Amino acid sequence: MHFVTNPYDCNNLKITCTFAAPRIAQLLNSKIKRSFLTGLFHNFTSNLNSILPDLTCKIQQVNLSYHHHIFAPSQDFIKTISLKPSIFMTNVRLTQILFTFFIFFLSPACAQKIKYTIHHYTSDDGLPQNSIKSITADSEGFIWMGTEDGLVRYDGNRFYTFNAASLQINNTRSIFMQPALRQHPKAKRAQQGSNAITYVFFMGSPSVKIEKGTAILDTAYYNRDYKQLAPFKKETPYLFQSTGLPNFLMRMTPLRHYLIRSGNTDNDFFICDSSHITSYKNWKPKYSQEFRTDNLWNYFVIGADLCYFHEKAAAITIFSLKTKTTLPLSGDILKNPAFKTHKKNIRIYWNNVSDQVYLYLKKSLYILRIPDGKHVAGQRTNSVLPSTTLLVEDFDLVSTGIEEIYYDQLNKQVFLGSGTEGLYVLSQQQFQTINVKGDFRDNVFYAQVPNDQNTVLTADGRIVGKDFTTRTTLDRFEPLIRRLNGDDKFSMIKTKNGDIWTKQGSVLFHFNKTRDKVLGEWHFKYNVDAMHQDPSGRIWFESNDEGLFYIDAKDKNDKPVLLIKNPQLRITTIKSGRTGHLLVGTQTGLYDVDIHLKKEFVVAGTAGLHIKSIYTDTQNNNWITTLKKGILLLTPEGSLITFPLDKNEYLASPHCIVSDQVGYFWIPTNTGLFQIASEDLLRYATLSLPQNPNAIKQPLPSGLFYNFHTKNEGFNTNEFNGSCDPCGVRLQNGYISLPSLNGLVWFNPEKFTTNEPNGNIILDKAEVNQRLLNTSHDTLYFPLNPHRIRLQFATVYSGNKYNLTMSYVLVKKNETVLPSDWITIQNDNFIVEFSSLNSGNYTLLVKKLNGFGINNYTVKKIFFVVPLFWYETWWAIVLMIAALLFIIYSFIVLRLKKITLANERLEEIITQRTDSLKVTLEELEQSKNQMGGQLQLMSTLLASISHDIQSPLYYIFHASEEIGPLVKKGDLDNILKIGILISDVSRRTGNMLLDLLNYLKVNVYGKRMSFEMINLSELIDEKLAIFKTTIASKRSHYINEIPAQVQVRSDLQMLSIIIHNLLDNAAKYTYNGEIRIYTQTNDQGNIELIISNSEKGLSPQIIELLNNKTIEKNEEQPLRRAQTTGLGLLIVKEVADILGISIRVTQTDQTVFYLEFYG
Repeated sequence: MHFVTNPYDCNNLKITCTFAAPRIAQLLNSKIKRSFLTGLFHNFTSNLNSILPDLTCKIQQVNLSYHHHIFAPSQDFIKTISLKPSIFMTNVRLTQILFTFFIFFLSPACAQKIKYTIHHYTSDDGLPQNSIKSITADSEGFIWMGTEDGLVRYDGNRFYTFNAASLQINNTRSIFMQPALRQHPKAKRAQQGSNAITYVFFMGSPSVKIEKGTAILDTAYYNRDYKQLAPFKKETPYLFQSTGLPNFLMRMTPLRHYLIRSGNTDNDFFICDSSHITSYKNWKPKYSQEFRTDNLWNYFVIGADLCYFHEKAAAITIFSLKTKTTLPLSGDILKNPAFKTHKKNIRIYWNNVSDQVYLYLKKSLYILRIPDGKHVAGQRTNSVLPSTTLLVEDFDLVSTGIEEIYYDQLNKQVFLGSGTEGLYVLSQQQFQTINVKGDFRDNVFYAQVPNDQNTVLTADGRIVGKDFTTRTTLDRFEPLIRRLNGDDKFSMIKTKNGDIWTKQGSVLFHFNKTRDKVLGEWHFKYNVDAMHQDPSGRIWFESNDEGLFYIDAKDKNDKPVLLIKNPQLRITTIKSGRTGHLLVGTQTGLYDVDIHLKKEFVVAGTAGLHIKSIYTDTQNNNWITTLKKGILLLTPEGSLITFPLDKNEYLASPHCIVSDQVGYFWIPTNTGLFQIASEDLLRYATLSLPQNPNAIKQPLPSGLFYNFHTKNEGFNTNEFNGSCDPCGVRLQNGYISLPSLNGLVWFNPEKFTTNEPNGNIILDKAEVNQRLLNTSHDTLYFPLNPHRIRLQFATVYSGNKYNLTMSYVLVKKNETVLPSDWITIQNDNFIVEFSSLNSGNYTLLVKKLNGFGINNYTVKKIFFVVPLFWYETWWAIVLMIAALLFIIYSFIVLRLKKITLANERLEEIITQRTDSLKVTLEELEQSKNQMGGQLQLMSTLLASISHDIQSPLYYIFHASEEIGPLVKKGDLDNILKIGILISDVSRRTGNMLLDLLNYLKVNVYGKRMSFEMINLSELIDEKLAIFKTTIASKRSHYINEIPAQVQVRSDLQMLSIIIHNLLDNAAKYTYNGEIRIYTQTNDQGNIELIISNSEKGLSPQIIELLNNKTIEKNEEQPLRRAQTTGLGLLIVKEVADILGISIRVTQTDQTVFYLEFYG
């Protein structure tokens, strides 16, 4: 049986059977293939048993790893599968079948693919629009994209759009980009794919220049380029300028003449037609060659070389001065199975702006590199083949509409621009997580030791690793360790001779290096923890609540010896210290144990600290991780240094420290993984120690760079595991293995690309009072008295934004900046705001931590010029001094005149004061008159109260005294009469009091009214609710016919008094009748409120009073008149006059009140 498969896609599996029996081969080809494509291997084995009844396949255990269609068998599967020959099959044939079967599975054909973290950005994530027309990078590292709604800059974490307002253009629809200068002659070697100067062209608009992180309008370039191209367009009609591939015109327009820019500047180019290519250098022809082709779209340029892609042959022709060389492709694309059969389907993607060419074949993307060839006598001498490197696997560029590609080689990121789906950013993962079969508990790892070059051994006897040849996960068990310790994962050691020590709760085990024999087994009362082997070979460990033990490997008895009996120690880790000493970490501090004295001494400064781990470097520095106190350093001299935490204090409880060979500490935590340069910590420690008094004191660094890594870089979880020993280990192959809650995290620090935030700081935008300032230079000129100042900065960084730290300080000229003056920018958009600025000159300093290194900062200086007020200028100061001198002189002169005019002024003052006294007396007289009127009103009110209220009250008092005797006599008729009388008197007294109160309201509130729009219908309903019972008791009814939308302008309080009294009057005199309230518009267009009732209850005097347009203003008169007319209607008349409401009344068979509202 022979297997032929696609090395990169197990979905396209092809199986060819070479059994002697044709029927068996046919069944295998049909059934095996169908079941295998399901991805479920047990279906495959069941089909195999069903179609080969004479062939017994017993599979005790199957381990089929599945990851993105990647299959590989485990060692257990290889060991446990067994085949028994049938009558027609020999052992030789079975061996061949089994061999080819295993070769298929163990081959790298289905190896793990390149892993990327994919971020998909659309207009919902900051893009102005989802059509990406072009992608490139500038010399600062910013990614630039042209869209149909503006130019977009990406700094690795956020998008910034240059729109019509910021670019000063009318149409923001980007057409294409064109490189103008790839690298400045004096600049250092730039990253391939970035340009020093790029121009972007918009629909119907001039060109925009991209340089050093900014974009500005540059009409001169558009005019110059158009002018220089004019002669070529005249000589070669239908000249089309290249804009990269693919191009939407490819299927619509056959090219006649094709202009392709090349080289470092935009002055060099090629012009190609169907028979020739012509090279131009600095706008002048350099050479021409004959080359016939029907498809000009297959031309492209890499660097200064013009190339042509042959689709059918998958070859490339490279042109030089005198020759043209056609070479086949080489590299990773040849490993793609589709290359042999479908090479004509290769698609070419050419980013002419970034000078990058890609080949795409069956969901795999390759970058094409043309080797740098030397030219001797005009001929290319380098015969190295064009190479292809695999970038992306299993990503469908066609279905996602990818049209633009850019590869950031430094940060290992691929940018894919879609014509409809926005932007895809694929970031290559440098970490990989190894997961094993089983449930989630099996992937929770703790203590581990290196097993061999590619695997680790865990405390519970599991061997986990990776075969880097086949890229398959290795997972098996040490049977003996697994049988004796299947649960305890927290502590183990591997001795110098390869023996394994581990424990299961309170039982300690010693296994030989082949792990097939138990050399020792000890049972303790309590749990065993924190094992360690010292240089002499002793094994140290702790038993909780018992103390510190050791076993001397040289002692044949292997009997544990209790060195220190201290149940309070609660040891967490043990490490060898100086000769004859141990460093013992506990939950209450770090202890120095003297082995000879059998005593422990707490290390100064560590009392009360929970020690988690200890790492000793080659200089005998002891690096300590603690719970909630971060990282400590105990120097060989005994000094203890504490290091600052990160901004969110994720480093407060690090698990352990693992060092690599390139100078970094790798520190896992519960929130992610930190990478710290050990040299930075040592330098910080040196500056922290007491210095020589005679030496110049150096300040402590204001910040240390802690590179923070999270799960989007390849972890399954940000939570690593600690409280185990050993925690992190380094393997022989260079990889570091760290335990987490979901798998083992592996990475090779020697091959690790560290992404540091070392980009320059760019000022994006400056606003004052929500108006933009010109930011083309580092000096900002503010308007007078600026307020609401807002500055937005940017920097390039594609790593975790947690690693970006910016701060600022604003200083005046000649001011000294102190470390405490710096203010950290807390927002992700790096916005600095000031509420206002006084006049003067300032310097804004913005600094950013660049990465590793002490005081490794980039500082951006922005100069502020705030204009002076006129009185702060030099000429104003001179004028004020001159004015002051003039005032002094004038004062002396005028002093003499002042003495002369003193009498005149005195007389004038006396006259003025006399006039003032007259005015005051007049005002007092008016106050006196008003006071007299008020007193008169009060006396009249008292008289009215005495007469109209006191008398009824006395009557009620005397009448109520008669009730008692009448009750005793049982004279109910007289009691009823007295009750009716009391009720009637009380009602009239109450009405009289209400009238008096309303009258007082008129006098009090009439002088401070507030007019507003009042809904009449609602007000009438409110008042009718008061009289509803009274009206009903007199067997009458009311009708409110006022429309809901009718409103009048008046004072609510005063108008309420009028309506209340009118409705009260209507309710009082209407028996078995109707009260109707409605409105009408009179001939003058004014609204009239009409209240009518079906009874006649007004005397002619009252009607005359109400219809009279004037009313006497004597304070005493109203109360006198009220005795005959009723105080309520008098109040209505007075309030109506105050409000400017005309009131009139008619009385025939019914009484009708008319209230006319003006305006």
